Amino acid sequence: MKKTQFDAALQKQVDQRVRSKQVEVEKLRKQIEEYQSKIKELEGKISARPNHH
Repeated sequence: MKKTQFDAALQKQVDQRVRSKQVEVEKLRKQIEEYQSKIKELEGKISARPNHH
């Protein structure tokens, strides 16, 4: 196997890994956004409720 072929194969592997990480990061970002809106919603319910102190 020539060095250029090896380099190309290696680069392809790296690119695939990077892409799958980017997909993972995007999924996590969406999940975080969902959690944040859920937290805001719950905070709204909590602050709307009268305090029982």
